[in-house]
Amino acid sequence: MIAVGARGVISVTSNVIPRAVSKATDLALNGDRERARAAHLALLPVHEAMFVEANPGPVKAAMARAVCSRTWCAGRCAGERGRAGQGPAAIDAYTRAERP
Repeated sequence: MIAVGARGVISVTSNVIPRAVSKATDLALNGDRERARAAHLALLPVHEAMFVEANPGPVKAAMARAVCSRTWCAGRCAGERGRAGQGPAAIDAYTRAERP
């Protein structure tokens, strides 16, 4: 969208990998089309994983996996369950969250 005049992005993916999204956005805003395109294409698998089901399931799954993989909770974080009234993400969301 920046290529046709947008001045920024609203990105679900930025909740999971903020630096990569910020870099792609900065490259585009600074007119470096070739590198911006490469950065964008590198993010596509993550973008696709974030929309395998309704938001916020996949982003919560990806964030829980990222946090749990480097902390004492070893996959038992409350983040995997979500807040009260919110069910867990579908198994495909967890599978895709582990790939990118």
